[in-house]
Amino acid sequence: MNTLSPALPCDSGAHTILAALEAQLAALDRMGAHIAAAHVDAAIQQLRRDLSKR
Repeated sequence: MNTLSPALPCDSGAHTILAALEAQLAALDRMGAHIAAAHVDAAIQQLRRDLSKR
């Protein structure tokens, strides 16, 4: 699995991607697509961990 490069600046779009993933997670939850939502949630958590390491 690839993670964000620590060399990327914080404004490289990661925060925009995080917001889009969170919106997608909410939509999946509303639809009852819990397995898909779990995968998106895992992506969100990984992205947050990557951002916190900067």
